[in-house]
This record gives sequence, structure tokens and C-alpha cells, in this order.
Amino acid sequence: MNKISILSIFIFASILVGCKNESTEETETNAENTAENASENMISLTKTQFANGRMEFSKITEESVPEVIHATGSVDVPPENKVTISSYIDGYIAKVPFLIGDRVKAGQLIASIESTAAIDLQKDYLDAMNRLDYLKSEYQRQQKLFEEKITAEKNYLRAKSEYQSEASKVAALEKQMGLLNISVASVKKGNITSNINIYSPIDGEITMINTSRGKHVQPSDEIIQVVNFDHLHMELDLFEKDLFNIKKGQDVYAFLPDHPADTLKSEIHLVGKAINPDSRTIKIHAHFKENEDLDNLAIGTFLEAEINTGVQKAFIIPSESIVEVDGKSYILALQDTKGDNYQLKITEVTTGKTYQDKTVITNAAQLDQNKQILSKGAFELIQ
Repeated sequence: MNKISILSIFIFASILVGCKNESTEETETNAENTAENASENMISLTKTQFANGRMEFSKITEESVPEVIHATGSVDVPPENKVTISSYIDGYIAKVPFLIGDRVKAGQLIASIESTAAIDLQKDYLDAMNRLDYLKSEYQRQQKLFEEKITAEKNYLRAKSEYQSEASKVAALEKQMGLLNISVASVKKGNITSNINIYSPIDGEITMINTSRGKHVQPSDEIIQVVNFDHLHMELDLFEKDLFNIKKGQDVYAFLPDHPADTLKSEIHLVGKAINPDSRTIKIHAHFKENEDLDNLAIGTFLEAEINTGVQKAFIIPSESIVEVDGKSYILALQDTKGDNYQLKITEVTTGKTYQDKTVITNAAQLDQNKQILSKGAFELIQ
């Protein structure tokens, strides 16, 4: 009986010792994992590294942030400020004295064309003028005879019809010569020219030359384009879902995708009333502010824009302080300063809208807002 009791006590003690050892090992392992995880979330940085990397600290701040709607578009000018010039007649280019980028004045010669068709046009005009003189005389004679009841009415009406038809032809030929800048008065004197001069109808810059000396052109060919850049504006495409938040007079901040910090201020001037059935977007017409420098903009320049529709209070941090890793956003928060070392903690944040290099933090209530964050240099440390 005593032997059984002693043996039972021994076995029970062995079990206790084994459980204790397992518990101790598990506790040590958990402690090591905790220390390792804490180490992974912390970054140590010397003040020398901080200075050499030109890093900076900032804090989470509460500001009035504009509520914005994103849109895309391009630079354009009003239709009357853009002229595409054609020849109106077959011919060969004799002169193009300008290059793309040259400025021209309204009425200034920008091209000359040699055209045999122009010669035929002037010849047809002179023939029509001579025939018109004869038909006018015949019409007046028949009218007088008809009034004296000497001739039949049909003879009078025929003469009147032929005269009016020829007069219409002469008027049409004069209009054609006017389009070609041919002097009707000069042609009436017998001066026929093969040279057709083309003049700029507006002040502006030459943005397209689609020809060269000696090239054959037809009336449908676009030879030169002249653009007046005095009224540059933006044509934006806005999604249908945002339409009810947009109205005339709202501020717009536009920027090139590669230069988001260089914004151009404008305001909505017109809101379109037709929705594109394919893209489900609507056109927004915005005018640049008078003090904006637009010299480097060209027609067709692609722009991104943010339309200011209101103001809200929000907690923000510099966008540069946020680093995205595997779809999550992180910042480096200063935890402690030990001697010459900064202790930074990798902290996950949830972000909202971005506006002018600042990003809204939606989980700011869960963060220590008194701690400084690394606003410059975080990307290199986390990546």
C-alpha cells in the first residue's frame, strides 16, 4: 500500500515538473516574440542621419479643409480664337513665310498660292460680265417693246429671265473672287492674276503648318492654323454623380499630373447641360484667374483639377509623411529621444482625401496627436 502511494506521488510530481517546464518555455517564447514584434515596429535613427537626410518633423493638425471633387480636362480657347485656314481653290503653294510659333496680325499675309483654276475663274467672270451687258440691253429693249405692245409677253419674260440668271452668276463669281482675295475692280480692267494671297483673319500664333513650298493643295486641305491665346480656359470632364454639387463661381485648382504642387487657380464659368452617354460625364467650362501665369500652357495640355465645393474640419498631415505598403498606409511617430538617437514607431493610419500636398487622417482619434511625426524621409526608412 505504501509502495503504491509513494509511486503515485512520484508520477504526480513528474507531471507537475513537466507542466512547469512547458509553461516556462512558452512564456519565454511569447516574450521573445513580443520583443521581436516591438523591435520590428520601431526604427532607431541618429540625429546625424536625420540631418544628412534633410528630414523634418511635424504634427497632426486640425484645419479647415476644402471639400473637393476631382475632375480632368484640358486647356482650350474659344472657337472664334482658333482659325484653320484652307485655300478655297486648287493650286500650288508659292510662299509660306512663317514657322510654327510665329506671331501674326489680322490681315497679314501668311501664304501664297499659284492657281490655274483662279485664272479660269477670272476669265469666266469677264465672259459673264460681257454677256450680262448684252442681256441687260436685250432685256431693256424687250421691256420697251412689251410696254408698247409690239412684242409678245413671252419674249419679254425670256429676256428678263436670262438677264437675271446671268446677273446672279456674275454676283456668285464676284463672291468667289472675294474669298480668294482677288480684286474685282482689277479684273474688270483686264488684269488677270494666277497668284492667290491668304491673310490671317485674327491676331495670334501659328500653331500648325501642314504644307510646304511647291505642294499641291485642294480646297478641303487644312494649310495653316492660327490661335489667339488671349482667352485660355479649361474644359473639364465631371462625372454625372458629382453634378449636383457643382455650380457657377466655385473655385477650381488645376495642375499638371507631374507637377501637383504648381496649381493654377480658376473658377467655374459654365456648367454643361448634356451628359456624354459613353463616359457619363458632363463638360465644365472654367476661366483662369487674371493673375495666373499661363505662358507655358498649350492648347490640349492635360490637367487634373479639384473643384472646391465647401469646407470641413479635419485632422491632416503632410502627404509626404505617409508611406503605402501592401495597400496599407503608415507613418513614423516619434516615441522617444535617447541621447543622439530618435526612436520612431511605425504606425498604421487610415487616410481620406488629399488636397494640396495634405492628406486627411480619419483615425486621428486613435493616435497620440501630441507626438511628432516624420514629415520628410519616411519613405526611405519604411521601404
